[in-house]
Amino acid sequence: MSFFLILSFIFLIATIIGLYKIFIKAGYTGWYILVPFYNFYIWLRIIKKPLWWYIFLLIPFINVFTILLMIVELLKCFNKFSLGDQALGVLFPFVYLPYLGYSDKEKYIDPDKRQEVKKTWVREWVDAIIFAVIAATIIRTFLIEAYTIPTPSMEKTLLVGDFLFVSKVSYGPRVPMTPLSFPFVHHTMPLTTETKSYLEWIKLPYYRFPGLGKVNRNDAVVFNYPDGDTLSVKFQSNRSYYSMVREYGPSWVCKVYTLT
Repeated sequence: MSFFLILSFIFLIATIIGLYKIFIKAGYTGWYILVPFYNFYIWLRIIKKPLWWYIFLLIPFINVFTILLMIVELLKCFNKFSLGDQALGVLFPFVYLPYLGYSDKEKYIDPDKRQEVKKTWVREWVDAIIFAVIAATIIRTFLIEAYTIPTPSMEKTLLVGDFLFVSKVSYGPRVPMTPLSFPFVHHTMPLTTETKSYLEWIKLPYYRFPGLGKVNRNDAVVFNYPDGDTLSVKFQSNRSYYSMVREYGPSWVCKVYTLT
């Protein structure tokens, strides 16, 4: 956990250093970036966006998405309209923003004075899809997620196959331990039973954000499948692996997926 925090702190400092010089290029005092809350107000003035955007900066998790949009708008102030430039700025702001701030070749252009760039229909669709995927991923990971009831443990109240939306903020959303994953799926890729939907190159330590409440008696709670540490690749948590072994024998249930 300490290594992750140290790395995050380094990235944050590098981003602030870049924004410090960008504020100066935009005609503002650089140390404004160090003033909590006021720094985002100045940032919105630099990119010439309405101040009601500030409301979204105050909403947990939604503010992450809003900051990404503000980075994109800031890149446009330096004539960075290509998808590649904007992707680099969003994914690596701790590198790209210092470059924009300290490079003599990069000049700030007031949004009211810059020439608007006409997007092709392909770019319009790509931007819309990326926007939807990022927004849905943030909502699904930290706010609410749709589930289906996999087992009959709550029959007479909830039936197998019933759909429901689960609040992630009630008990605190968990940070994804494998953040590099295919969106909108769980364990495996669509139309496959063995291909993992996530990459294990980057693993984050377990951490859960504070929630709005605590687990109370009679609450309906979604939790990790507790039947040992093994699931069927084909049926996932819809069937107990050990019950299938007892029913069909170990030779039939030969391919398993072990949770780590």
